[in-house]
Amino acid sequence: MELLIVTLAHIRPTYELDAQTQVRQVTETLRPTPGLLGVRSYTSRDRRYHLLLTTWENEEVWQKVRDRCSPARLLQEMAGVQLMDTPEQWAMRYIWGYVRPAVSPTLAVALLARVHPEQAETIEQHWLESLHRQAAELLMTSAFLARGEEENGTPASGGKENASREPAYRWGTVFLNFLTWASEIEQEEFYTQPGYQNFSLQLHQAALIQMLALEQP
Repeated sequence: MELLIVTLAHIRPTYELDAQTQVRQVTETLRPTPGLLGVRSYTSRDRRYHLLLTTWENEEVWQKVRDRCSPARLLQEMAGVQLMDTPEQWAMRYIWGYVRPAVSPTLAVALLARVHPEQAETIEQHWLESLHRQAAELLMTSAFLARGEEENGTPASGGKENASREPAYRWGTVFLNFLTWASEIEQEEFYTQPGYQNFSLQLHQAALIQMLALEQP
């Protein structure tokens, strides 16, 4: 079963352009890796975050190359001085996906939701119900939902200084919902749909949310 490794790097102010160059080097370093099915890199519109999505053939392949090809490790090594803190990294499984044929996306958002494990099954069920409704009404161009948890032992080559800046939250289960739209009108219709608003309220009450408006470099 395919494994999705999600890596999020927070960039220091004034280092945004330098960081983009380093992220490109990381993606080029990763591409020849055996067992890597794909790598996608996204920058937040405010240029403060970089999101790397790498898909691997399976967990066994990932474990074999993890020590030398972890995106978090490579980012730390190549762009450490440009990072606000140690990159976060999660191992996830795809649980739902959708593509609307013959429509090109112009807008993209990544939504990360950290939830307590005992709430994960309920959140997943309601999230899938909401996405199925939105897809049936053609209110997005493409989307996927993935679920996983934080990677154990995400490398931090900066020693105690970087270790002290690691994220304080450890919520257990993490969801990633990646969404694209063909226009701002389509995006607005998606967000104002009553079913989505009801689910969004429930999600914000149960989870720690981070939403990134993205542009593809």
